[in-house]
Amino acid sequence: GHRVTPWTLYDTRESPDALARLSQVWRDGVDAVLHFSPRSAALYVALADRAGLREAALAPIQIAISPRTAQNIVGAADLRIAPTPDFEGLLSRL
Repeated sequence: GHRVTPWTLYDTRESPDALARLSQVWRDGVDAVLHFSPRSAALYVALADRAGLREAALAPIQIAISPRTAQNIVGAADLRIAPTPDFEGLLSRL
């Protein structure tokens, strides 16, 4: 007896310049990477593999919003999971 309206909050897609931009970030180095969904985490690792920079991409702290998201970040030196599935939870693991 309920009416359901599907609503996409966001859609994870690779932008045309993603590989070039991320490759530069990986070369320059960052302190931490926040992963908001399983799909975005998988895309992050896939782009790192395509660039041949997986080790550099997984060297910073990797913070996943959920255990399911963390499953897509295999090989990270420091993988953390947010205690709550929100931005504040992600930031609390820094």
